[in-house]
Order: sequence, then structure tokens, then C-alpha cells
Amino acid sequence: MGIKSNKMKSAAAPFLKSPPPPQTKFSTYLECIVQKVGHIAMWVSALLIAAILIQVTLRYLFNINFPKLDEIQWHFYAILTMIGISYAYVTDSHVRVDILHSALSNRAKQIIEVLGCLFLLLPFLVLMIDQGFDYFYDSYRIFERSNSPTGLPGRWLLKAIIPLSFVLLAIATLARLINLCTALAQKDDNKHKTKGIR
Repeated sequence: MGIKSNKMKSAAAPFLKSPPPPQTKFSTYLECIVQKVGHIAMWVSALLIAAILIQVTLRYLFNINFPKLDEIQWHFYAILTMIGISYAYVTDSHVRVDILHSALSNRAKQIIEVLGCLFLLLPFLVLMIDQGFDYFYDSYRIFERSNSPTGLPGRWLLKAIIPLSFVLLAIATLARLINLCTALAQKDDNKHKTKGIR
């Protein structure tokens, strides 16, 4: 039994989550900003549950339908999803499905993540912040509301979440980059120190 359990542990080892990189004061401050916004956004889930319960009660018990309740549920879903992306990245609670990546060393993972942030994620965020702000401003300029006559007003408020969420993700990415670069620099310093001792 002991041999089998050791084999199982060794086989599962590559798929375990790697230890988080060290944090600096500045990166911790940036992460706190994202987490505080995320904690506020979490209360939207309570509002979403309440909206669903009210809608179900009115529709199936009293045969009353409110289109505004339908729309506000989608608004709440959008807020939770968009804000939740940056929160998940900061807390490292997002799903990783790359089997090859999970089998690499911690240093290789960190280098790949730094390159991915610099050449893939950050350019994408710059584009989305720019386009998202234009998308929001065009909606705000005409005070866009629901297409339905009985729908919600102020749809431009919801569209403000688009650039805001990508700004938060950019802050989370910057914090992650600082932590990763700090971890890589510390490993390089340790290598130089060990060579000097020898």
C-alpha cells in the first residue's frame, strides 16, 4: 500500500499547483485594489439570487411577468463575469488546462507566463480598454437604454463595466508580472551566490 501511494503521489506531482511567486509591497497593493473591487462585486451574486427568486415567484405563483427582472439578471451575470476575471487571476483561482505546462519546472512556468503576459495578454488588454471605452462612450453619448419599451434604462452604465473590468485585469497582470520577475531575479541571485561559495 505504501509503495502504491508513493507512486500515485509522484504521478500526480506534476499536476499540483505550483507555489505562488514572492510578493512585493507594490504588487500587494495592486492586488488589494483588485480584491476589494472583487469583494464588492461578490454582493451582486446575492442580488442575482434575489432577482431570480422574485421572478420565479411572480411568474409561477401570480402569473406576473416583469421584463426588467429578466434584463437585470443578465446585467448581474455580466458584472460578476467581467469583474471576476481579474479577481480569479489575482487569487490564482482560474482554471489551468495545459497538461504540458503543468509538467514543467516552476522556473519554466514563470518564464512562459511572463512572456505570455508581455506579448499576448497586455497587448490584448490595451486594445480592449481602448475599444471598450469607445463602446461605453458611444452608449453614454446617446443615453442608451434597453431595446424593449418596458426594459431597463441606462444600459450605458452596464457598458462602463467593460473598460473598467479590463483596467482591473491590467492591474492584476502588472502585479503578477512584478511577482514573477521578482521570483526569477531571486533565483538568479541564489545561483550567483552558490557559485561564489564554490
